[in-house]
Amino acid sequence: MALTPLADYNYETHNIEKNLSQFSSVSRIELEADGEFFVTLLKEVYQLNCLQKQNQDKFLINLQDIKQMLIEVTSPFKKDIYTWRKIFQIYLEYKIFVGNTESDREERNWEFSQSQLTCFIDRIDNSHLVKRLKHPLSKIVYENFVKLNIRLILMKKFQYFNQLATTKLIKKHDKKTSLISDSMFRDLIEKYFLPEDTFKSLCCAMEQLTTIIPQIDDYNCPICLNIAWKPIRLCCSHVFCVRCLVKSVRKGMRNCPICRAKDAVYNANQKNLDMCLMNFLDLYFPLEVHKKQKDDDRERVAEEMEAITGLRIE
Repeated sequence: MALTPLADYNYETHNIEKNLSQFSSVSRIELEADGEFFVTLLKEVYQLNCLQKQNQDKFLINLQDIKQMLIEVTSPFKKDIYTWRKIFQIYLEYKIFVGNTESDREERNWEFSQSQLTCFIDRIDNSHLVKRLKHPLSKIVYENFVKLNIRLILMKKFQYFNQLATTKLIKKHDKKTSLISDSMFRDLIEKYFLPEDTFKSLCCAMEQLTTIIPQIDDYNCPICLNIAWKPIRLCCSHVFCVRCLVKSVRKGMRNCPICRAKDAVYNANQKNLDMCLMNFLDLYFPLEVHKKQKDDDRERVAEEMEAITGLRIE
């Protein structure tokens, strides 16, 4: 019977805890010398680290495979792009591994990540988003994406319990022998574990999968907070939709609303229309562009009617 992602998680967790219990048996080895104790301990830690590095390499290979599949199923010419965009919007909301705001870039511990991933999976299941996927490969990609998240959490959990077990073994040895080797060997032991920066880079690589699909929030006009359709890129590089800039000019605004670059709005003309970005928006956000165009046309007609009749039409 095939394992579900959560059943797969419980199965792998059981194996890890079994391995850890075997590792903790090192504390029951009767050694003739302290030197032999640390040689044996370092050897065990080194072997665990080799296993963790193998898992890391396998993780990166799987990550690259999923990336290539995602590029295929989320093509703007395929029907699944909006469903995948919604899935990744929800995924980013839960901040499973790393914070995604300027004020929060902290890496999450494995317990928090496990809890958030469970909430994410439940929400996706309840929203029936996966059922909306049309491409035959999309559902496979989603399952592999979830399993990759589970694998990363298991790696973090494995690392945590390895370090905890090693620390306890050394403290227990110090207590029995009245030695103070904890601080002396801490740096040496930690050198054999994957450093925190490595895990943070793996977490960031996981989050980078979501950037394959452009998110609408990254292309909104900072004034109206809708898609910056017919994007005008000012001399200061800030981008606004053409309607908002037209209104700004009518109100006598000359400088950039964001950075106050002198005369950035006043000097803008048709040459400031970013055609590359405009084509990109039309390709990846056709529904938002269509709605924005309709809203702009409706607003323009209302302004013309007001100019003719003196009556404002809402």
